[in-house]
Amino acid sequence: MSEDDTLLAYLVPKLTSGVEDAATDALAYILNKSEPCRVALVDLVSDGDYKLAPLTYTETQVAPSDTARLDLVGYDSADSTRLIIESKFWAALLDGQSSGYIDYLDDEGPAVLLFVAPEQRHEALWHKIREQFESDKPTGRFAATGSDSRMKVAAFEDASSCKRVALMNWATLLDRLETADTSTVSDVRQLKALARVQDDVTFSPLHAEDLSTTIPRRMLDYNRIVNDVVDAHGVREGWMTTKGMKATPQSDGHLRYFGIVTQAGGHDEPDLGLAICISFARWERWGTPLWLRIWDGQPINLGELHEVLKSRGMSPVWQQGAWLWVPITMKTGADYGDVLRLAADQVKDVCGVLADLA
Repeated sequence: MSEDDTLLAYLVPKLTSGVEDAATDALAYILNKSEPCRVALVDLVSDGDYKLAPLTYTETQVAPSDTARLDLVGYDSADSTRLIIESKFWAALLDGQSSGYIDYLDDEGPAVLLFVAPEQRHEALWHKIREQFESDKPTGRFAATGSDSRMKVAAFEDASSCKRVALMNWATLLDRLETADTSTVSDVRQLKALARVQDDVTFSPLHAEDLSTTIPRRMLDYNRIVNDVVDAHGVREGWMTTKGMKATPQSDGHLRYFGIVTQAGGHDEPDLGLAICISFARWERWGTPLWLRIWDGQPINLGELHEVLKSRGMSPVWQQGAWLWVPITMKTGADYGDVLRLAADQVKDVCGVLADLA
C-alpha cells in the first residue's frame, strides 16, 4: 500500500471542495492536542534572538473584520496573536492577504504571518507576497532575512518591525511535527498524506521549456512505444492477445489493454486486468513514464505477485488498493528499436510470472 493511501487523503477531496480548510482544521487539532508540536512550530519560525512567545492554543477561520478570514491563529498565554497561518495548496493569493493580514498580528513582541504551500509554488507565491507589500504599504520595507528550499522569511520594517512574513513548504512543517510528539504521529501522518496528494495536483508556474515542441514530440514517441509493445511484439510474437480490446486515451495518459497467451495451454487469459500505459501521475512521482497496470482480480494473488516482482528488482507500486503498478525501465542514449525491445522484454517477463501464478 502506498504511504498516501490514508483515510484523510482519500475522504477529504471526496467530501468537500474546501481541502485547504480541512487541512487547516487538522493542523489546528494537532497543535491544540500537543504542546510539543506547538513548541516545534515556534522553533521553526524563530531564529536566534527572534523568538515567538510560546503558543497556548489555536483557532481556525477567525474573522477579525468583515473583509478578512484568517485560516489559523496562534495565541500566547495573554491571548495575543503571535502567529497567523494561511494554508495553501492550489488556491491563489487573495488581494491584500499578505500585506493586510500582517496587521492582525500583535504589535508587542515578535509575531509571524506564515504561509504554508507546496515547494514548487514558492517562487511564484513569494513574488506575489512581496508584490503585495510593496504596492499596499509604500512607507514600509520588505526585507528578506533568509531563504532556502524549505522556507523563505522577510521582515516588514515599518512602525511594527517585530513582525515577519514567512513561506514554508508542507513537508518541512509536518516532518518537524511528526518527530515532536509520539502521541500525535498517526495524526500528523494522515495530514502529511493529504498534503502530498494535494501537492501532486498543484499547478506549477510555466517556464519557456514547458512550451517547446520537444514535449509533444516525446509524448508521441511514448504513445508509439505503448502501441508497439502490444502490436509489434506481444501480439505478433504470440504472447499477448487484444481480442475485444482497444486503445484507450485517459486523462492520465495513453493506455492499451491486453490478455496473456499462456505457453502451456495455448489459450489466452483476458481476465487478468492488464494494461500497459503512460501514467503522468506516476511519472511525476517515480520518474518513469511507462507502466504495466495489473488489476486486483481473480485468478491473480497480487500479494504473491508483488513479492515475486520485488525479488526480481522490478519495484512494483501499490495504488488505491485495487491496482499494482509495475514500472518499465526505458533505456537512455539508445535508438528506438533498443528502447522498444527492452520495454517489451520487461513486460513479457512480468507476463510470464502472471501466467505461472494464474
